[in-house]
Amino acid sequence: MSPKEWTQDPALMFYQDYWGGNSPGQAMAKEYQLPSPQPFLGSTARSPNTEFAFESNGKFYLWSAVVDTVSQIIEPGTKKAIIEAIVNSDSMDLVVEQVLPPK
Repeated sequence: MSPKEWTQDPALMFYQDYWGGNSPGQAMAKEYQLPSPQPFLGSTARSPNTEFAFESNGKFYLWSAVVDTVSQIIEPGTKKAIIEAIVNSDSMDLVVEQVLPPK
């Protein structure tokens, strides 16, 4: 995705639709037992994907809402570096590990 397809603006990432109240983001967080998810980067309507970077319990994650997968971001370890890596290299510079929901 190009930089124009990512945003930190809650309105452009459709925060209320994906993260408010009884939303898909809240359902995913509950399923994966990730308390108080705080999205800080999301794809815009220009993107062919619906993805979000979010923080929960001091760890960072990527959630693909389309295929409903969650990956923990291992590297880089700061929010600023994660944003730069996603926007500038389309997530290619991230080291991630897929997370499975607890049984």
